[in-house]
Amino acid sequence: RRQRQMCIRDSYTKHFIDYINALKFLGLVEDFKIFLKENRIDTGLGFEWYDFNENKLIWKWEEFVTEVKQNLAISNIIEEKNKENFEYQIPDLIDIEILKLLEKDALIKLNDIAKELNIPVQNVKYHYDEHVLKFIERFVIYLWLFDPNEISTYYYTIIKFTSKKSLNAFIHALNGKPFIYSALKFANSNTIGMLITLPFKQFVNFNRVIWNLAKEDIVED
Repeated sequence: RRQRQMCIRDSYTKHFIDYINALKFLGLVEDFKIFLKENRIDTGLGFEWYDFNENKLIWKWEEFVTEVKQNLAISNIIEEKNKENFEYQIPDLIDIEILKLLEKDALIKLNDIAKELNIPVQNVKYHYDEHVLKFIERFVIYLWLFDPNEISTYYYTIIKFTSKKSLNAFIHALNGKPFIYSALKFANSNTIGMLITLPFKQFVNFNRVIWNLAKEDIVED
């Protein structure tokens, strides 16, 4: 059984559902679910689990469970921090052209960009300061810290929590961990979707973490 996840704009939802239902009719799709995204969760790449002396990751799964449980005691503080959501701004054509030139030469001057695009330098400066720099701020470099001899891959998981308090405690514990590629919080639900990357053996341990949190009445499903 193969599963896929994708993001679409809200205005295209009806057309997308019609398309998937047509695939179901043809027997190409078994089932699907629609989740409304509330916000993206910025976790940030960290080295808390990396041993620089040994040059390897130390998988501290038990500490992660403890951290989630400890976060429950300060849920009010965590909730305020989690309100700092990522707001995506759609780039316009000038932004895209500037980014293309920056990709070729990161040190190119604004005057040279203006000449290339045949627009006033004031326009270039506005787009650079108000748009492009904000895009660049969100760029993340993902470092592959895993043992190259281990088989690693990506997994997509959806986790539902017993309460908003439990959800916030888990989200805050994700900060700085090396296995989160991206995460989304779903609207009208104590649920998140996460794209994680792990060595196969550690994915088993990750599942054990979720099971332990379920026994603590933190994770519902």
